[in-house]
Amino acid sequence: MAKTKSFSGPVSEQEPVSRSEVQEEMTYDYTFVSDREARIEKKKSKSYSRCPECGTENDDKASKCSSCGTSLTGYKKCSLCYMLNKKENRFCKNCGHDFNLD
Repeated sequence: MAKTKSFSGPVSEQEPVSRSEVQEEMTYDYTFVSDREARIEKKKSKSYSRCPECGTENDDKASKCSSCGTSLTGYKKCSLCYMLNKKENRFCKNCGHDFNLD
């Protein structure tokens, strides 16, 4: 977090900022992860699936949609948009993701 100082007088009377304070604000922390690691992290952080009929987000353990009552068993979940698709589909009906890439 950047440190701020409040001052209500003329600019000529302000105290100069020390070099160490400026250097502290200019440091950055970059974390690089591969696409695969990001995909795994995304799967861990989300624990829902979208209904194939209405698109409502439901808990992964739910057997029926909380909105429309459609059965959620017997489908495979897209790893990108979490939409449930028929097991025989090669591509997600919502985002077009190729299931052979998983």
